[in-house]
Amino acid sequence: MLVTGASGTLAAIVARHLVLAHGVRHLLLLSRRGPAAPDAAELAAELTGLGASVDQVACDVTDFDALAAVLADVPAGRR
Repeated sequence: MLVTGASGTLAAIVARHLVLAHGVRHLLLLSRRGPAAPDAAELAAELTGLGASVDQVACDVTDFDALAAVLADVPAGRR
């Protein structure tokens, strides 16, 4: 499941909800700063502790070429 703006408060709430309420087990969290964003490591650890695998990637989703490159790296079984 792809979540954009993942370093923001609302995106973190959405990611938690996806894992807890809908059983999502694979999360791709995109934000401009990726894993370097404040609290990114803590969010990833929390979601991992809840049973999800988490990939955090720095990507500005308004840059369509960068977004396409990130999406091309998603394994076929997770599309």
